[in-house]
Amino acid sequence: MELIVNKENFSEEFKDAVGIVDADVSFRRLKPSVELSSEEMIELIGDDNYTAAVNAVPEDPFKKLVKTAILMKALIIYLPGGDLTIGNNGRTMRRDDNNVSAFQWQIEKHDNSLEQTYYRILDRLLKFMIKDNKEINLLKYDYKDLIVNSLNLFEAHFNIEGSHLLYLKLIPALREAEKLEILPRAGKDILEEIKTDPKSDLAFLVQKCIVNYAMSWGINKLNLQLFPKGVLQNESEGSKGYSKKSADGVQRQGLAISFNNDLDRDLKALEKEISKKKQTPVDPTESMFSDFGFNKNDGFVDV
Repeated sequence: MELIVNKENFSEEFKDAVGIVDADVSFRRLKPSVELSSEEMIELIGDDNYTAAVNAVPEDPFKKLVKTAILMKALIIYLPGGDLTIGNNGRTMRRDDNNVSAFQWQIEKHDNSLEQTYYRILDRLLKFMIKDNKEINLLKYDYKDLIVNSLNLFEAHFNIEGSHLLYLKLIPALREAEKLEILPRAGKDILEEIKTDPKSDLAFLVQKCIVNYAMSWGINKLNLQLFPKGVLQNESEGSKGYSKKSADGVQRQGLAISFNNDLDRDLKALEKEISKKKQTPVDPTESMFSDFGFNKNDGFVDV
C-alpha cells in the first residue's frame, strides 16, 4: 500500500495537517499509525479513490482532505502510547523539566475533542465526494436497497446535523430493523409497496420505526463522539470526578431508553395500520344470511 504522505517532509506535513502539534514528529515513530489509518480510509472511500488521492498533486483539495483525515486518525491511534518509552527497564514515561503530565480527565476531554474533529473532517470529505460524484466503498456501505436509503430521508425523522458519516455507520442497523422489526409485521408485499411509494402514510410510520431503531442501536454500539451535540447531554464541570467509561455508560442508557420508548410507540401504531390494511372487505350479502347458516350461493335462497 502506497502512503499519501511524503516521508522526507513528514514532520512539516503532519504539523500542517493536524495543526495542534508543537514538536517535530518523525515518520518512523508514526509509520504504524499512518498505515492503520490509511487502511481505514480505504475501507471508507475505496481503493480507486484512495489511489487517485495518492497520485494527485499536493494542492488537490480531495488529496488534502484525505491526507488530513489519515494524519488526524494516526495521531489518535498514536497518542495513548506516545508518552511511554520502552527500554531495558520496561515501560517508562517520557517527561522533561518543562512539561508535566496531564490529569486523566484532561486527557479524556482532549481525546473526545480529537475524535470529534476527526469525524467532522470525515464528514467534510464525504460531502466533497458526493458533490464531486465520487462513489464511496459500496462493498461495505451499500444503502441503495434500504427503505431509509438516504441521509435526507433519515433526517426527515431525526436530525443528525447532516452527518453522512453517522448515516453510513448506521446502515447495519437500518437493514437490521427492516428484517427483524418491519418484515415480520408487514410481510414482503407491503414492504415492496412501501419502497415503491415512500411518501405514503404507512411508509412514513415504517421509516420512523427504522430510524428510532437505528438511533437506539447506534447509541449502544457506536462511539458517542459520532453523534451531534444536540443528541448528547451537555458536558458539565461535575463530570471531572467521573471516569469516561462511567459517564458514557449513564449517557448511553438514558438515550437508548428514550429511543426505545419512541420505537415501541411507533411499532404499535404501525401494527394498527397494517392490521387495517390486511382486513378483507366483507360482502354485505354474506353477512346478511350468515346467521341462518347459508349464503347467496346456496340453492335454497334466491338473493
